[in-house]
Amino acid sequence: MAGTCGKISSSFPVRAVFRPDETGRIYYSKLLAASMASKCVTITVDDSFKNSEGYCYIRTLKVSRQ
Repeated sequence: MAGTCGKISSSFPVRAVFRPDETGRIYYSKLLAASMASKCVTITVDDSFKNSEGYCYIRTLKVSRQ
């Protein structure tokens, strides 16, 4: 659930950003690998942790096996 995270539009309800640390770099690498392998990705966000623009940091990133 997006909660109070920053919104992009009604069709894409949340803009999530990568954390500026090692976890964020790992998630970014996973996302690139999933994209190249045409895999689906599910993310969750935590609206208690936001950047200065009000966008939530990605809390978890799960790549599907399909």
